[in-house]
Amino acid sequence: MGGMKEKFDDTLHRLNLASRKVSQGNYTEAAQEIFSLTNKEKYSGIVAEMAESFGMMIVKVEARNMHLKNLIEELEVKNDQLEKEMKLRAEASRVLLFCVGCLGLYTISFAFIKDYFDISSVGILSTIVNIAVIFSIILMTLFLIVGSNRSLSEFGFNLNNWSKSLRESLLVAFVISLIAIVLKYYLINNHNQFVGKSIFNLEQSSLYLVLVYFLSAPVQEFLARGIVMTLVETILFIPRFRTGLANVVSALIFGVVHLHLSPIMGLSSFLLGLIFGTLYARHRTLLGVSIAHFIVGEVALDLLDLTPILY
Repeated sequence: MGGMKEKFDDTLHRLNLASRKVSQGNYTEAAQEIFSLTNKEKYSGIVAEMAESFGMMIVKVEARNMHLKNLIEELEVKNDQLEKEMKLRAEASRVLLFCVGCLGLYTISFAFIKDYFDISSVGILSTIVNIAVIFSIILMTLFLIVGSNRSLSEFGFNLNNWSKSLRESLLVAFVISLIAIVLKYYLINNHNQFVGKSIFNLEQSSLYLVLVYFLSAPVQEFLARGIVMTLVETILFIPRFRTGLANVVSALIFGVVHLHLSPIMGLSSFLLGLIFGTLYARHRTLLGVSIAHFIVGEVALDLLDLTPILY
């Protein structure tokens, strides 16, 4: 009897040690200790069964704890990602508000100055003021972007898929130019301001206008698509329609900025903004869309001289 009691006490002692190891998180050692008691040749059936049940409980507890540990690690990673995204959205909001605020102030101020001082929208003085103000806005916006530790490549300053982007942009510019030529032909036959004019305005076309469009096209695309569209995408929480909504918002702002020139110019700029935004969204480079913008502007405002209906 004494030997059986000592063996039983030893069994309980080993079970107790295994329980302590479980409470300390030493599941492997506890499992080894418990499963050594499942040998029915050394221990009674009830002890072996109890050890086996206890061992299965340890395995389940360990599995559950491992699952919880993995979940906690995943939550920590997602929390870090969320914090980074929130910080990125906050910085994007700050830059976007500054940029849109400056563009709004520019639009209102220029409309007032143009009417008050009777400055032509297409004159040299108007062009110089436009370029100076836009470049000032870009420099200040670039300063904020650099301060936010974001790469300029995120805003279209790259050559990603430049060949495909260039081909698509040239094709789009060609189609829009054809539509503009058809429109000019229609105006010559139906609009008093165009009667008697030729389709192409080659005599009055100037290197000055070519240079202006060559400089202003990439600048406008950087502001509208590179900055505004990219920042709106960053801020929006709707993954599925984020790019489309950002394109519409940037096109609206692009149209409003041109609205002081004329309602037709504002509407045309909005529609072209949607097309240019689609091109930009496809390749995320300003190269192709800037060239398309330059070609369309040069054809419509210089070679075809559609300014009487646009300004």
